[in-house]
Amino acid sequence: MPKALDPDLRLAPIRVTIGQVPNSRARRIADILAGIARYEFERIRSSPLDAVDPAASRRRIEQQLTVALPALLGLAVLDRCALPDDIRVPAVDAVFDALSHIGCTRAMKPESSARGPFLEVPIVSALQDENTARGMLGMSSVAIAARPDPVMAELAAIRAMLGTKDGPKGPPFSTASKRFIEGRKKTYGDPHHPEIGYLEHRRAIFLAITGDKPIDSYTRSDLQEFVNEIAWLPPNVSKLEDYDVERVHDYIAANKSQEGQGLAAKTIRETYLSRIKTILRETCADAKVPIAFEGRIVIPKRAAPSKSRFAPDQDEFGRIVEKGIASGILSDALLPALGQLTGRRLGLLVFMRRENIMRYNGVWVYRSQSHQLRDGRWEPIPFKTDESLARLIHEGGGFGVASVA
Repeated sequence: MPKALDPDLRLAPIRVTIGQVPNSRARRIADILAGIARYEFERIRSSPLDAVDPAASRRRIEQQLTVALPALLGLAVLDRCALPDDIRVPAVDAVFDALSHIGCTRAMKPESSARGPFLEVPIVSALQDENTARGMLGMSSVAIAARPDPVMAELAAIRAMLGTKDGPKGPPFSTASKRFIEGRKKTYGDPHHPEIGYLEHRRAIFLAITGDKPIDSYTRSDLQEFVNEIAWLPPNVSKLEDYDVERVHDYIAANKSQEGQGLAAKTIRETYLSRIKTILRETCADAKVPIAFEGRIVIPKRAAPSKSRFAPDQDEFGRIVEKGIASGILSDALLPALGQLTGRRLGLLVFMRRENIMRYNGVWVYRSQSHQLRDGRWEPIPFKTDESLARLIHEGGGFGVASVA
């Protein structure tokens, strides 16, 4: 508020949240909102100041901005309206009627929607999606042919002009990735290995979001769009009883409308993107075709970073050890202490054997094993990396964290 209208500087600044909007569009909307506010400030200044109530003036201007904002969000995308002629005018009228209603409702009852979902997002989408517009008008949906990518269309036109036959030569992703996963089953020696399940699920998600194309035609922008979309995928959605990977677009759209929590950055980078990159790289190498997605892929800012992990504090750790001792089972009593002292993963600790403890350079060390012979079968032990097998130095009361190269 200008000092002339709030001489004691007691009122809070007027803040209006515009939601998730591209930066260039947000600047234009902010400029218009600021212009409306300045106009109102000048209009109030022109009236006798002894008749001005600063708090009431601030409240009135905030209401006007709140009323205007949904319509501004609609105007910001109106120039990209791609609706056919027969529904364009009624759809635009219906969209802006709905946006005006949202603005008025918010202005009259700010407490009910101060932190609620941005209801104008699906309404504004009716300006760019024909079936969304038809649904708003009470009309039935129609089959819409996929719009060609303008960049790919231009590239095809250039190739046709030059008379070259260069282009994607690799097999479709659906075929190549299936062959890749079959090969992994032979590598792991177990068709039910957890990694096989991860690969099959990530493959299905990638196909559902990006579509099936030749493996050498997926560009960096395709992978960027993939991570942008899965950043909206609700965590642990695949563990729901009625989960269906074919409905991935529904899960993402529902989460977008609520602005809910999505996948974490580490999950996107290491369990989705890295697996898709591996499939594409190896299948392109097998097919002797070039990789098309080189370049930096940015993890969306909305994805939560990894949280720092802390060891249990002394009191909590003491209670864990007490319960282990009370069980009367030696492994339950020892494993918590071993985990605390060594930092080793549980999968390695449970396979510790007396014969793996040895003297080395005058000190006791424990040498982790990678495989074991069990019931006549040679089985791998679940170590994560080769570094996990480094030897541990025994420091009197337990195994220390130092390792011997």
